[in-house]
Amino acid sequence: MIDHQDIRGPNRQLLPQPYLQMALNGANYFLAWRFVSSQDRSDKLRREFRLEAALPNSIRYKDIQPFAVSTYSDDIAGFLLDEQKVSKTVIVVHLTWSGKAEREGFPSVTVYEDFVAWLKECVCEDLRMSD
Repeated sequence: MIDHQDIRGPNRQLLPQPYLQMALNGANYFLAWRFVSSQDRSDKLRREFRLEAALPNSIRYKDIQPFAVSTYSDDIAGFLLDEQKVSKTVIVVHLTWSGKAEREGFPSVTVYEDFVAWLKECVCEDLRMSD
């Protein structure tokens, strides 16, 4: 069984409560999204994002702690890290898997106020589009 409480931010910070409540209650899969199942996987996705967002890339967001991956694309969802602190803001990023700083405009990023906004505006929209 997956223990999503083991997926943490830097310095073992807990991820925001709405995510934990859903993950710990078994709601870890949606048609278009799956919660990341291990700290190792989350950290690997984080490393790739940090490589792609590195200078000279002018992307505003430089660090996230991934918690979900799209089942349809190379999109990942993660909580924005602000100076190594987990925030409630969710970032969805389309990784290119280049392993290096990307050119202007890549990777593409969509920002959601929090986990609940991500559920409503991204996950539910993906469910509607799959009908």
